[in-house]
Amino acid sequence: MICAWTIGPWFAGRPVAGQWALDICQVARYCRELGFGPVTIDAQNDFGWAALLAGAASPGLIDSGTTRIGRESLREDLAARGDGALADVPGLLERLGIPQIRQLWPAGQVTVAR
Repeated sequence: MICAWTIGPWFAGRPVAGQWALDICQVARYCRELGFGPVTIDAQNDFGWAALLAGAASPGLIDSGTTRIGRESLREDLAARGDGALADVPGLLERLGIPQIRQLWPAGQVTVAR
């Protein structure tokens, strides 16, 4: 099981999407501790990006899910939002793109809404 302290550094002190992702991870951990399972997420709304980040950060806690995000790449997001796009997870663009993030959560189904 992945503890909250292992995923916390990804999101602690971050803007809203990162905080939502941490909240999702903590709820999934709590559900596991109570013996509920499997944990599945469905975010076909504005929470899709946070849900994808949470699933990628803690695939052992969130067994599966469906998310909808509004972009195909982080570079596309950067062009639309400027430097604020990088704040959800510090340094993410230098290391990963959305295809790699999707691979971190193989049980998650991700669609790009246009």
